[in-house]
Amino acid sequence: MISIQQLQRFFLITSLAVSLATIIAFAFGTTDSWATTSLAQLISQPQTQITTMNRAKSVAKSMEGKAQEVIGNITGNFKDQFMGKAKQLEGQAGNAVEDVKETIRDILK
Repeated sequence: MISIQQLQRFFLITSLAVSLATIIAFAFGTTDSWATTSLAQLISQPQTQITTMNRAKSVAKSMEGKAQEVIGNITGNFKDQFMGKAKQLEGQAGNAVEDVKETIRDILK
C-alpha cells in the first residue's frame, strides 16, 4: 500500500523536476534566454540551438527516468526501478555526448 509520505515525496520530486526543466529550457532571468532572443539571432546560431535542444532532451530523459524509478520504489515494481535507472543513464550519456561535441567545437575554433 502506498503511504501518504511516499505520495508527497513523489509529487515533490516531480514538481522540482518540472521546475528545473522549465528553468533550464527558458533560463528565466537572463538576458540571453530563449524567451528574450530574437528570431534572427536564433536562426543565425543553429548549432547552439541544436545543442541546447539536445541537452533539454537529455535532462527530460533523466527526469523521466527518476520519476519512473520513484514510482517503481513506491509500488515495489523492480522492472520500473530498473527501467527508470536505465533512462537516467541514457540522459547522462546524452549530456556526455553534448559535452564532447562542445569540446571539439571549442578546439576547432
